[in-house]
Amino acid sequence: VVCNPQSQNPLPATKYSDSLKNMLTAEEAAEYVDCISATQFRREVAQGVWPGPLVKHSRPMRWSRIQIDAALQPLSTQIEAKNEGSDLDKALGLT
Repeated sequence: VVCNPQSQNPLPATKYSDSLKNMLTAEEAAEYVDCISATQFRREVAQGVWPGPLVKHSRPMRWSRIQIDAALQPLSTQIEAKNEGSDLDKALGLT
């Protein structure tokens, strides 16, 4: 199960100072991509859905928001293509 990339809501400015953070913890990154938990986010990182942390053995590990945004672009394109439907669906007036 992949987190919901459709939302792609930026982190609330009030929660993370006056601008978006570029370095996110697993919990923040999970929230950013609408994962249900940091555990799910880490699982998807291991599966290659999301980029890995910038420094693997740091505590806490941090992810680049810019790299996550780049990973979201292909997912958003796939979702848009799915939502458009097939040519047959269009011909039948189903989409």
